[in-house]
Amino acid sequence: MVVLSSDFYGTSADSLLFYAQKAFALSAKINYIRGEALAMRSKGDYYTLVGDLSEMLSSYQQALTLAERAGDTFLSAKVHRNLGQYYLNGNRTDDALAQFLKAFQLVEHYPDSNFKAYLEVDMAAIYILRDQYDSAMLRYQKAMDLANDPNGYIAAFVRNDMGYTLVLMKQYEKAREYHLVSLDYYKHTSDRLGQMNTLLMLGDACAGLGQTQQAIAYNLQGLALAKTLQNKQSITDASEQLSAWYAKEGDYKSSLQYLKMNKLYADSLSNESTREKEYELETKFAYTRKEDSAKIVRARESLIAEQKIERLKLQAGVAVLVSVLLGILVLVLFYNRKVKQESNRILATKNQEISLQKAAIEDHAERLRLSNRDKDRLFSIIAHDLNGPLGSLKSLLDLLKENELTEEEAADILRHLSVDVNSTSELVQNLLYWARSQLGGIVVKPRVFEMTEVLEEIVHLFTRQASAKGIHLVSDIKGSFPVYADSNMMQVVFRNLVSNALKFCHKGDTITITARRKSATIDEFCVTDTGTGMTADVLAKVRNGESVTTFGTASEKGTGLGLLLCWDFIEKNAGTMHIDSEEGKGSCFCVSLNHGTPLDA
Repeated sequence: MVVLSSDFYGTSADSLLFYAQKAFALSAKINYIRGEALAMRSKGDYYTLVGDLSEMLSSYQQALTLAERAGDTFLSAKVHRNLGQYYLNGNRTDDALAQFLKAFQLVEHYPDSNFKAYLEVDMAAIYILRDQYDSAMLRYQKAMDLANDPNGYIAAFVRNDMGYTLVLMKQYEKAREYHLVSLDYYKHTSDRLGQMNTLLMLGDACAGLGQTQQAIAYNLQGLALAKTLQNKQSITDASEQLSAWYAKEGDYKSSLQYLKMNKLYADSLSNESTREKEYELETKFAYTRKEDSAKIVRARESLIAEQKIERLKLQAGVAVLVSVLLGILVLVLFYNRKVKQESNRILATKNQEISLQKAAIEDHAERLRLSNRDKDRLFSIIAHDLNGPLGSLKSLLDLLKENELTEEEAADILRHLSVDVNSTSELVQNLLYWARSQLGGIVVKPRVFEMTEVLEEIVHLFTRQASAKGIHLVSDIKGSFPVYADSNMMQVVFRNLVSNALKFCHKGDTITITARRKSATIDEFCVTDTGTGMTADVLAKVRNGESVTTFGTASEKGTGLGLLLCWDFIEKNAGTMHIDSEEGKGSCFCVSLNHGTPLDA
């Protein structure tokens, strides 16, 4: 079953998954761990083909755990290579390099030179990402030398990668020659995946030679195969190239068609829930392996302790026997034992102190690593959300410049761009504030001011936006509420809170702003809505100050940066924020600030 699933890798993704699942079920039934590992790796190959990165990562992680349990070194090396390719696709070259080096280490004395050839190709890909093309070509040549069959599958695979690198080096004619040799091999072997990849690469080479029509023809063939194989990433890449090439040829209608296809598949690949699931899987996998290592260490320590107890028992028995004949010697041994126990006690105390210090350092390092990863993830989301609307706007302007769009097509695209641009404007404004705050560029300037005036300005600012969405925005504040804080920061805080409330309300919902004297020294200001509310999991993350990204009721985008900014500014002004929410019933954000001396006092 496993061999059958592998045979369908380049021809039918659905058949690959079918036989992999059958193989896993049969292996589990007879407790054949190596068979489970092989089947799980085949499932990872399936999810690679269809572009489901989170399921791919989960399958490969399970395959690695099972391979290690089965003691299969070569299979473990193969899965390390798969994980390295996952990190490589995400441009995480350092993580990818670590996985490839682990695979090299496991097969250092293994006779299979073909697998080592694949690893050389992977190492070449790292050099390409670092723009070291000559070093990459040397790795590819080494892979060709290691391959057992210079005219077989590995050679075709390597020639394609060499052609891709030559395109980057602008040596298009030589690249085209390499790709044509590989295409001929894949056609003879009916390898549709190999044909798809080669056709798309041939398109790039022909485009470099100025043969745009030939490039379009190759890409259309590659796109058809990508759809058959359900390969989302290749569909995204092919449609992007076709849109650009049709625009270059002046066929703007076809260019628009493939631009829409590209946006559809690109959005599905960059879905935020998928990115969060991948991040969660990586974290859980690392934690599980750490726990397994800790269990082994504890078991070893327990065994050592038991052996020590047995030795002490033996020593005690010998001491009792010897004490009958050598009383004086017993006294000396007793004294020595007391001294040794005291030394052991002191040593144990010091070891405990060292262990506690080590645990504290490791915990601090782990928190720093997670914090950096959260920031990397946040910037990745921001980069995607900024790039999407700007790219769409550029494409629209190019099409409008050539007068190739009908009024209906232009209006349809402008409606979508309007939502994206409004969201992007809010994102950039929050990003500027957040960056200045993180870099120490914002200085808190507290003073006594009337909070009702700030809230009235915010209501006036969002009245038109609320009306356009059919939402009631009201201020139910009675009396005067002077506070001691930075007025500019409070404007940013409540502007974000009202903007978030509008984002998660439907037509007919209500947003109410209230104020009350909470105590003699504290005033409380609340933004309450009757919108979608939050699930318990999302509410826990928000209360913990974590970045949470969801879409609004009108598909408004967000990065969670606004709430991070609110937490930061409220803390800088010695305030607090309390959040209540229930899914389907709405949310309430209450900010408590220090009461100030009345302005007329």
